[in-house]
Amino acid sequence: MKGKLKTVLFGFDKKETLNYIENYQRESQRKITTLESEISALKEQAEILKSENDAFETELNSAKKRLEDTEKEVAAIKKASDEKDKKYIDEIDETYKQLEIMRDNMKSSLDSFIKQVENINNNLENTKNAIDTEHQIESVNDKIMYI
Repeated sequence: MKGKLKTVLFGFDKKETLNYIENYQRESQRKITTLESEISALKEQAEILKSENDAFETELNSAKKRLEDTEKEVAAIKKASDEKDKKYIDEIDETYKQLEIMRDNMKSSLDSFIKQVENINNNLENTKNAIDTEHQIESVNDKIMYI
């Protein structure tokens, strides 16, 4: 709208002023209608976005709950695994201790066996020496008898 009104002798032209006011009102009403329409569209869009946001919030909360449940499950599995590992380690330690005892017993038995073998060897050696000595004595006695 152009803003200049025609003037006449004692002010503004009545017809033109009324036309101006009418045009101004129509233009203002058109702008108001356009703005109300934009507001309505924005409200609808805001409702859609709010609905989408609510859906995302629900999905996020569900994902958080699943994550918490999974973390609890992982913690329980880890605890069970740790307990199982400790049990195996304890069993291995016990088996190791038993093997050490068996090794010590076997070493002791082997040492005893070696001593017995050495005693037998010594007895055999003594017996051999005694037999050799007796044989030598007999040989000497035989020689003496021949003499």
